[in-house]
Amino acid sequence: MKTPSSKKNLALLALATSLFLSTPSSLFSQETQTTYPQVPKETQTPPAPEEKPAKVALFGDTIYIGTATRTAESSLGKNIELLKGDKKSFTLEPAQGKGTVIGGRTSDDLKKFLSKYAETNPEPIALILINSDLADINLNKDDSTRTSPEAYKENLLAIFESAKKVAEKVAWLTTTPILDEVHMNPEKNETGKRRREADVRRFNAIALAIAESENLEIIDMYAFT
Repeated sequence: MKTPSSKKNLALLALATSLFLSTPSSLFSQETQTTYPQVPKETQTPPAPEEKPAKVALFGDTIYIGTATRTAESSLGKNIELLKGDKKSFTLEPAQGKGTVIGGRTSDDLKKFLSKYAETNPEPIALILINSDLADINLNKDDSTRTSPEAYKENLLAIFESAKKVAEKVAWLTTTPILDEVHMNPEKNETGKRRREADVRRFNAIALAIAESENLEIIDMYAFT
């Protein structure tokens, strides 16, 4: 049995409800309404763009034979795309093939290539790894090196200047040791090129001094070997 007070409450609730439903919304001003903070809708984070392999160019002598294939077959192949220089078109192409030799023949070849490449291909690449002196130290008939130490210094300065224009990072690799008993012996040296270990050390020292002065990353392959 409902009490008088409960009947009165029900009547008031019914009256208030009828008034609210029958009153035009314009009668309720914005100022009198309570504003509640809006809960932001849940936003979905867009998927991250697929990362492309970092482009890495290798310039050097035949110490890099097979580098591209071994890298592609390893776990690094997913994150790195190795490039080599095409000396005819002055472009960087994917380094493919088991016997790929990457780079120029001498520091002078590399200087010309990178200078031209920097002029025609402004898009930067992630990293350039450079080694160049094995061909430079080939001996002439008078036992002088194919590239003089003075010319080698000038070539490296130009090489590093161009490399910095086209790569986010530049690293210099020293040349690995050689055996005089092989490189100075025509019977054991199938290439016919004569080289001396003393010149490897001398040209490595020249390159290291310049690379350090240019604040380049240095990978000392000579010490590592």
